[in-house]
Amino acid sequence: MILELESWPEVEEFLRDNSIAILPIGSTEQHGPHGSLNTDSLIAESLAKSVSNSESVLVAPTLRISVSSYHGDFPGSLWISPSTFRSYLKDLLDSLLYHGANKIILVNGHGGNRCSLDEVSLEFNRKEEETLVVPWTWFDAIEETVRNIFGDKMRHADGPETSVLMYLNSQLVHEDRLEMAEDSGGKEWRNRISGTPIPQSTEKFSQSGATGEPSTASTERGRELFQAAREELDRVIKDLSSR
Repeated sequence: MILELESWPEVEEFLRDNSIAILPIGSTEQHGPHGSLNTDSLIAESLAKSVSNSESVLVAPTLRISVSSYHGDFPGSLWISPSTFRSYLKDLLDSLLYHGANKIILVNGHGGNRCSLDEVSLEFNRKEEETLVVPWTWFDAIEETVRNIFGDKMRHADGPETSVLMYLNSQLVHEDRLEMAEDSGGKEWRNRISGTPIPQSTEKFSQSGATGEPSTASTERGRELFQAAREELDRVIKDLSSR
């Protein structure tokens, strides 16, 4: 069930028999000169909606602005502070719990949110005995699949992430800019000192805002990754349903 498309009586009836909710969380931030700023939100929302018909879950509206200040040098990137993000997320979780959804999956599409999601999830899981909040980041869940297809891990606005965006909406990818994004991008996410990554603004290590090899992206590869992520999300839902 897609929450925002229903009226309150339908939601009330649904939650009498179902207690699992999904909260998609993305960002509005640069994804190189080739990818749309809604990449993270679109992927998270699409994964959540892909299971809404086949599983008994309530899909809440997508949280589209989050912890992205390090992309601030690239026009269009929007952000809120980690503390504001955590406070807002807590209020959203409280409202879902109030209505009876006590098993909540945070379907996350943005790496910069992970620390905050873990912190908030721990807080709720410790204080609410009947509550289980599960932070789930799609590219972490399919890390092995990404390596099998691309021979490497996923980075920001690179081949894997751009492939999924291509699969979901090819019009949001400027394919003529992929080589340029790669040539002026960073080979790794963040600069390193003796192998230790240093937190910095993105423009310090990537002129284009991208990292890795965006030119390796393809729609077919994106389909494979999306399907793998959906299957992993299905497993999480089934596991939660049995608890």
